[in-house]
Amino acid sequence: MKMKDTFFSFPRFANYFKKVLVEDRKRLLQRIVTVFGLLLLFAGFISKSCYDSYLHYLKLGFIDPTDPAHDGLMVLFVFGFFIGAVLSASYIMESMSSKTGRIYALMLPVTPFEKYFVRWFIYTIGYILAYYFLFELVDVLRVAVSSVIYPEIATIDLLNQFDMLKQIDEEVPLQCFIAFYFLLQSLFALGSSLWPKHTFLKSFTVYTLLGMALTGFFAWFFDDLRPIPTGYYIPEPTFSEDMAYWFIFCCIMLVSLFFWWLAYKRFKEMEVVNRW
Repeated sequence: MKMKDTFFSFPRFANYFKKVLVEDRKRLLQRIVTVFGLLLLFAGFISKSCYDSYLHYLKLGFIDPTDPAHDGLMVLFVFGFFIGAVLSASYIMESMSSKTGRIYALMLPVTPFEKYFVRWFIYTIGYILAYYFLFELVDVLRVAVSSVIYPEIATIDLLNQFDMLKQIDEEVPLQCFIAFYFLLQSLFALGSSLWPKHTFLKSFTVYTLLGMALTGFFAWFFDDLRPIPTGYYIPEPTFSEDMAYWFIFCCIMLVSLFFWWLAYKRFKEMEVVNRW
């Protein structure tokens, strides 16, 4: 039966989205539990280390008006977010890693774009929502347990997500933080389309070697440039720092869109017998 909409149909997309969630629920749930357990483990370790140290200073009369563990937890949030992002992107084409999976996917009455977009949505947007929810849940448990173990510390409190985003924005502009996430995600999504098996290991190796080669080339290139002679006037930039950050954001997002497009093109060209 020929499909009426040969590119995208929202009802068909919604039905396929529900189908993927039902079929992959066990695998997705296992990964959610794993991420939750790791976040809880590291959050507990950070909290215990910070609170034990703070008790020592508390005896000396030093009082911190904020939760001593907040800085460490913010570091955990950022590093955990990006590590999880590349792992999540590596699973986008996991179902296509076997011959049976490719046959099943190719026979479904769904357009290639809908198949790709469902996977992209789950492992890109869905990951953000799941990570945020899990981190909030871990933080609630951390405060509940720590308040019982350390009753003498009155400043144990939940990590305010808005304050955390403001602090991140002070270190790295938030738009660049978001763009870097999408860039990493698009790179490993492309890797997942190129190498459905052992995606993370292969993608990490290739991108690391490529990054080292490019770094070496640019270091040699700029080192070889002649310095600007003294006496030459260098005009001040006509754009603000904020405009520069937005320009960087737009450039990175364009690059990310290009990598997602390459991943989609590779996904469309997948055969039953994978030759990569």
